[in-house]
Amino acid sequence: MKATPSPSPPACWPACTPPPSPAAKNQPSPALERLGSLVHYITHADPKHFQPANITFDLLEPLEEDLRKKIRDKKERHRMVCERSLAAFDAWWAAQETTTEALGR
Repeated sequence: MKATPSPSPPACWPACTPPPSPAAKNQPSPALERLGSLVHYITHADPKHFQPANITFDLLEPLEEDLRKKIRDKKERHRMVCERSLAAFDAWWAAQETTTEALGR
């Protein structure tokens, strides 16, 4: 199977995702992406009603309301959410690598 290159940032970039800040270093993975959304769900769920869950689009941050209404195709909206998630993770990962390099690890 041939590896596919990382997609470019979504069409809504940078409006849909804030750019990484210096304060992003050594921070948890952002809630915009899958790992961060699962961590947020686990750490903020009501213990009385907690249900273990795999990743779903429901756990990810939705697109902005006006953008969501403008794009009627569900697959296209999901693609945009995935691209936004990948862009957020890439920015977070780059910040972590920069910190690790600065510490000499």
